[in-house]
Amino acid sequence: MHKLNRGALRLAVACGALAIIMAPVMAQAASELAYISSYRAPPAAGAPPVDRTQNGIFAVRIDSVTGKLTQLGLQTKLDRASWLVTNPRLPVIYSVADSGGGLATEAHVVALAADRATGALTQLSRVGSGGGDATHMAIDPASMTLFTANHDTGQVAALPLLANGATGAVVSSQKDVGTGPHPRQNRPQPHAVAVDPTHKFLLNIDFGADRLFIRAIDGKTRTLGPALPTSITTPPGTGPRHLVFSPNGKFLYLNTEIGSTLIGYRWDAAKGSLTELQTLQLYPADYAGTAVKSSAEIAMSANGRFVYVSLRGDANSLVVYLADPATGMLAELQRITTGGESPRSFAIDPSGRWLLVGNELTNTVKVFSIDAKTGKLAATAESISMSAPTAFTFVGG
Repeated sequence: MHKLNRGALRLAVACGALAIIMAPVMAQAASELAYISSYRAPPAAGAPPVDRTQNGIFAVRIDSVTGKLTQLGLQTKLDRASWLVTNPRLPVIYSVADSGGGLATEAHVVALAADRATGALTQLSRVGSGGGDATHMAIDPASMTLFTANHDTGQVAALPLLANGATGAVVSSQKDVGTGPHPRQNRPQPHAVAVDPTHKFLLNIDFGADRLFIRAIDGKTRTLGPALPTSITTPPGTGPRHLVFSPNGKFLYLNTEIGSTLIGYRWDAAKGSLTELQTLQLYPADYAGTAVKSSAEIAMSANGRFVYVSLRGDANSLVVYLADPATGMLAELQRITTGGESPRSFAIDPSGRWLLVGNELTNTVKVFSIDAKTGKLAATAESISMSAPTAFTFVGG
């Protein structure tokens, strides 16, 4: 009996030592780094001054089990850091940034290595984005190419991602064409880019032209072809803003900013073409708000079952839709307030359990839990203050 107890003791000690060793690893694995950009534009002529000292990228640690946020502070100062993406292979993030010469001059793409332990960012490269006012990016993991949408001057461009995560100079670009009937649509304005799941095509939506351009990608040379005849239009004056592919690659969804609609398409990867399935009004029929209607962000759950869209103006809400995996059709599930004003962007964390939304005008980031079965959102008590949260990306902890 004595020997058995001693053996049990040895086992207990060994297990305890292992637990001590594994505890930091498990704690680290249960958290992720979220990077959130802050951007306040310069004030209009005659308007009161605006505090722009917090423009840049903040690091926040999110507990993937509880949703708790821990602020790690401003990691790098950048002006007009309005979109962020993460390297699919390395702890490196990319931000668009103003070059300092105004919207019509070439913007920049900044590559930043992330320290998983502290959240610190170290600049690896800073190169031209291929046009003015870069506002969105997407990465093709097959060719390791980063694509930019340059909103003010109309170009979409391709930049190589190097082995260390830095970006090379632009190797290819194409310019959008067209205008729309709304006063804000006086020129082509690429607003978002997405690589199709076959890695053969780049799709970009143009706010100014009411168009969705489809271009072939040459993965070997990282070059973009001209717009294909399969490119399509959205209804005049709707101002398409962002887009997302379903994980199975069969469907594509986009939201329009001015029209505040959600449009679903079937994607034919063999032909590089889209067939419209459905158009939904994002605001309810009895909406009585006085502010201009505006839809901002769109995302889809990793399992392809749910689509999420944000509304600004007086609505300040998130709308959840159920997606039929066979037909791609959407059905509304829920509307929920974001707890602040102007939810410009939001993102689902890598665990799929939490949705972080940035209320730009009220300077808060709110955390919502996601029901894995129903897709519905529930507000949590978790919230942090941050100057004008603008965009999100994640790096595994």
